[in-house]
Amino acid sequence: MPRTIRSKIIAGFVGGLLFVGLLSVTFGWNILVLKNKMATMEQFHSLLDDLLEIRRYEKNIIIYGYKKKNISELSLYLHKTEDTIAELSDSIAKVAGREAFDKFKNNFKEYKALIDSSHAELDNANIYQIRKLGAAMLDFGDELLIKKHKRINEALEGMMFFSVTAVGGFIILIAILFQMEARSVIKRLKLITDATEDISKGNF
Repeated sequence: MPRTIRSKIIAGFVGGLLFVGLLSVTFGWNILVLKNKMATMEQFHSLLDDLLEIRRYEKNIIIYGYKKKNISELSLYLHKTEDTIAELSDSIAKVAGREAFDKFKNNFKEYKALIDSSHAELDNANIYQIRKLGAAMLDFGDELLIKKHKRINEALEGMMFFSVTAVGGFIILIAILFQMEARSVIKRLKLITDATEDISKGNF
């Protein structure tokens, strides 16, 4: 096998290995990023579940009054949610936007303050405000999950697009290189054929 052809085969083989290696590393990195996004999604789900529990105990307090069990459970979820918000603050702000997140935090603080400051039957003004703030907090939690779900879908679509584009581009490149090499081989064969015809005609 001529040295030039052998060198091209080796170069093509090495290039193919590098491409596969790069594609594997990129795909692995995307999987890791997607895994982290899914973990954050689960945390957002937990936050929404806590908000739903808060609203459930809020309803019990409004209907049945300040019973010790309801107050204890509501306080537990309020403190748990407060810790979760602090833990996920960066992730929430990144998905929902800083302005929307700050508004949510203010609503939560005001809601918690109203619950903590009311140690007897709630008056109509406090009930209206608590329900309004609770509904706003729950709407934020729903919107947060919708936006996070959209981001995950976009990440999956990006992974698929990159994989298809990279593989398709590699195949097209191989086809172009193969076509160029085939033309080069055909050109050399034609030179040999022409030279053979000249020799057969006595033209040395």
